[in-house]
Amino acid sequence: MRSADESRRDLDPGLIRVLKQRRHAKLKGEVDAWFCLRSSGMPRHLKAAERRYQSGAQQLWQALENTRKPKTLTELTGKRKLKLSRVQLYRVVERWAELGIAGVTPVKRSRHLDGRKEFLIKRTVPALPPICYTRPQK
Repeated sequence: MRSADESRRDLDPGLIRVLKQRRHAKLKGEVDAWFCLRSSGMPRHLKAAERRYQSGAQQLWQALENTRKPKTLTELTGKRKLKLSRVQLYRVVERWAELGIAGVTPVKRSRHLDGRKEFLIKRTVPALPPICYTRPQK
């Protein structure tokens, strides 16, 4: 198993520049917490859930890669087979908005008759940082 310091060195250089900015202090704290949690050992069930979230978040992030304008969650998930349910995707998007990873704007009038929430999402950092999605919030 690799040490947390080795993993930190593998972070995207653009992301490292972002984490050094004062306005992203909360994001830096979450990335540090993720590395601490990973190095201290996680329970097996939490590790599996975290891997699922990380994989789904990465898929969603890659869907945002080639876009300059915000896209809706429905546009991003369209025909893709994502590893997360819609509720889990809401959790990912909520965490991104909370930490400033992506600009997330709720769409007031959604066309969905089933009451699904809709968001416009746009990247605000160059690479997806490693953060915890399963850890209970304080």
